[in-house]
Amino acid sequence: MVRLFLLGVLFNAFSAGAAPVRTADNIHIDQFGYRSLSGKVAVISNPVQGFNASQPFAPSTGANQYELRRWQDDAVILRGTLSVWNNGNTDATSGDKAWWFDFSSVQVLGSYYVYDVGQQVGSYRFEIHDEVYNNLLRTAVRMFFYNRCNFEKKAQFAGANWADGASFVGPNQDPSARSIRDRTNAATARDLSGGWWDAGDYNKYTTFAAKPVHQLLDAYDQKPTIWTDDLNLPESGNGVPDLLDEVKWELDWLRKMQNTDGSAIIKMGLVANAPGSSLPPSTDTRPRYYYPEKSTAAAIAIAGMFAHAALVYDKIPSQKAYAAELRRLAILGFDWYENTPTKNTNIDDGTIEAGDADWDEAEQKKARVTAATYLYALTGEVRYRQIVDDNYRLIGVLGWWGPYETVHGDALLYYTQLPGATATVAQTIIARKLSDGKQLDLYRPTAQADAYRAYMPEAQYHWGSNQIRADFANINFDLVQYRIDPSGNDYYRQRAEDLLHALHGVNPLNIVYLTNMRQLGAEKSATRIYHSWFGDKTDWAEAETSAKGGPPPGYIPGGPNKSYQPGQGTCLLTPPCNQPTQKSYRDWNVTWPDASWSVTEPGIYYQSAYVKALSRFVDTPTKYELPVNPVVVITATEPENGLFNLFPNPTSSNLTVLFTTEQAGDCVFTITDVLGRSVNQIRYTSRAGSNRVQLSVQQLPAGTYLIRCQLGQQEVVRKVSVL
Repeated sequence: MVRLFLLGVLFNAFSAGAAPVRTADNIHIDQFGYRSLSGKVAVISNPVQGFNASQPFAPSTGANQYELRRWQDDAVILRGTLSVWNNGNTDATSGDKAWWFDFSSVQVLGSYYVYDVGQQVGSYRFEIHDEVYNNLLRTAVRMFFYNRCNFEKKAQFAGANWADGASFVGPNQDPSARSIRDRTNAATARDLSGGWWDAGDYNKYTTFAAKPVHQLLDAYDQKPTIWTDDLNLPESGNGVPDLLDEVKWELDWLRKMQNTDGSAIIKMGLVANAPGSSLPPSTDTRPRYYYPEKSTAAAIAIAGMFAHAALVYDKIPSQKAYAAELRRLAILGFDWYENTPTKNTNIDDGTIEAGDADWDEAEQKKARVTAATYLYALTGEVRYRQIVDDNYRLIGVLGWWGPYETVHGDALLYYTQLPGATATVAQTIIARKLSDGKQLDLYRPTAQADAYRAYMPEAQYHWGSNQIRADFANINFDLVQYRIDPSGNDYYRQRAEDLLHALHGVNPLNIVYLTNMRQLGAEKSATRIYHSWFGDKTDWAEAETSAKGGPPPGYIPGGPNKSYQPGQGTCLLTPPCNQPTQKSYRDWNVTWPDASWSVTEPGIYYQSAYVKALSRFVDTPTKYELPVNPVVVITATEPENGLFNLFPNPTSSNLTVLFTTEQAGDCVFTITDVLGRSVNQIRYTSRAGSNRVQLSVQQLPAGTYLIRCQLGQQEVVRKVSVL
């Protein structure tokens, strides 16, 4: 089938009343949009160094040569003059010269674009709306559902492209995984089903679960009112917020990884380099194994997660019994750890792929402080408080409150709010955070630090840099969350939001660092990730050309990696090789020898950092209701010349569709919502030549939809916003 994706920059020359005629990759905006009272600054770039240096851009720098225009009718809302960044110097980390166009004064809700009058080019479309991140947050959370192991993904929840049976549930797989030390012995089999795939591989790690579990619990606990029970998960409608249903899927697997004495096992999955993989994952029959040794790292990690979860689930009336069991298991695991004098640090020998799940003893001691914090909150027992008081200085944030120990730092901040917390300890923690917030460039960079307004030190652009960026947003917003520096709240809030804007398109590549986000308004988002399911040359390889539509929406890839190296040989692939730091990224997903996993592999910890950061800018429930039996009326009127087009867009009532076809035939219109669910489907008999159709969308709730028109062997897809 020939697919014509007539969206945004590809064909916006034909969108009646929807300028610009030409878009430029050099005008960088958050492709989803901005909240009404937030700062709003477009970055205009001229590449000087890097792979795109041969495509210079000379913005119109004269007075009032930049405009903010309303999308639907091109009305000029604001005129202004660019301000040059850093006296016209080239930004070392991006290789670009830059200018800024500030339109923060515009607070009227609507759809807009930024326009260069002299060059006659514009930006992608974006929204100004206080709920601009709501559906984005829903989509980002659903990544965890797609990464569920051993769970059937029915089309009604996953979408037709990603529907699949339960993975790794056959003989010698997760329900009966065997010890890696005694592979042929059926007596070692144990049920280790459940949980999330860790990243782009199919393996499951106890220690690696700590960050996403703690961060998602934080995201819920800090803003419980925004989380609803309608994310289109199989558990939706059960009376429990879907975010907690998703976390429970992981917690229930962790319960199986804990032994009856409180000890735990650290990892399970495939043998390294095991042959015989097949797609989709439900067809993969390779056996699965676990390390049988009792891991102190796994035990203390689980104790912390269960204690934190018990606090959260106890607030849900239907989950109090579950919370009580988590409390019991948390104490059991903590006591086992305390009573085990020798801490093991080298169980994961690489026989099970891929990452080394071991924690050294120093990291285990930090996890002990975190677990004790939540156990003190849970039980009020002095012994846990004493552990925190005696050991809290082991946490690295007491020396440098950066993005690398966010789970432990979050626990310390949580401790400062607990009744009965030792005052001097709480004061020391707060003083350290306040001092860093007022002085470090992680919180207060100069305007000259980053042309794209989302400064990170160059050293932080390593493997997983998108996680670090999201956690920079989190550690900034923590100052607001815990009321540590009230006079700086507006600053820290904007700093955190600017870091999110960088993930949403305000970056040198003008790319949204989430996969397959056209349906949510991103005209240029990541199309490929390194993932065992969505790999190169598969039906799911690429979002806009592959038979199965690429990876699902909402995965966060690793991000720019200044230290990228291929698996072998000299680094020649440009990009990501030989680039300014922020351009060390490529939208690709090949394996050996290119090693794309160090750039585009997702991870549940990348995702949780982003979900937590984004949730802090969502202030209303994320509920998104579909209408009951929506009415879409189609009537044919006189033919009119023109390509496939629809207007007005956005609309609140009727939508006119113009299209041309070479011969008469049935045209099937399908309207889908942002999650890919069909809202309605209508059949229309077209005539040869021009056709004009009117669609009524009055009964659809406000939001973004895709209208697909099947014309014989062609499928035309257009995006429409309903107000």
